Amino acid sequence: RRCIDINECTTLSSDETCGPHVCRNYAGSFYCLCMLGYTYGQNIQTCIDLNECLTNNGKCEHICTNNDGSYECSCNPGYEIGNDGKSCDDLNECLTNNGECEHICTNNDGSYECSCNPGYEIGNDGKSCEDVNECTLENGGCDHNCTNFAGSYNCSCKEG
Repeated sequence: RRCIDINECTTLSSDETCGPHVCRNYAGSFYCLCMLGYTYGQNIQTCIDLNECLTNNGKCEHICTNNDGSYECSCNPGYEIGNDGKSCDDLNECLTNNGECEHICTNNDGSYECSCNPGYEIGNDGKSCEDVNECTLENGGCDHNCTNFAGSYNCSCKEG
């Protein structure tokens, strides 16, 4: 008596064989050709997601997020993804609306800092600037009268 091979790839449903992957028949069984982003499971008849992030962080500079059959790189706050999709470049927050700083915005690696012009100090929100009343500190160094105004002060002498 002669045995005839059953082609599982054509007689079984895709759920019973390789799913969306390529099914290849051979005498007595079948095997799967896993698509990119997948690897063999318990045997050559199953394909499972390959977690690319487990090897060298998926070559992502900051954050690697595994997806079904793929992965994605992203960056920490203060950075944006580079042209290669893996590296992270400093985001210059000062280029957009002066970083919301009232006076001076200084870009740092991964961050930025607001500061104020002379005669002002940074507000509680870290972005606004408030006038310093120099006259309240030792009369602004004036011998007689000290007059405060926005961003500065003026000394004047008493009459006589």
